Amino acid sequence: MKFFNWAEGFREQPIIEDIPASVTKVEITYWVWMGVSMIIFLLGLALLFGPSSNSTQKLFGVFFALEGSIQIAILKLYVHIRLAMYRIMWDNQKRIEMEIKKSELQDM
Repeated sequence: MKFFNWAEGFREQPIIEDIPASVTKVEITYWVWMGVSMIIFLLGLALLFGPSSNSTQKLFGVFFALEGSIQIAILKLYVHIRLAMYRIMWDNQKRIEMEIKKSELQDM
């Protein structure tokens, strides 16, 4: 990410034309990272509530449980924002197509 001149970064990026494929990619990424985050979270719970009374193990359990839950929250926020962005792009694309069809019909 650039520190200055952010608009230039938007001009350099190609326009996404295949939105459903992009949404599918986001969905696959979501489920992979959700699985990883759940494994970390459950590992933390297993260490935290395990039979050992070792305080270091309990601290690692707390750390992993918190890390997993924070990863899940960040992942959900990221995917929500990304899908909302794709929805806005899809709606704008469809609205432009409808406007073009409307203007073509009016020209006839």
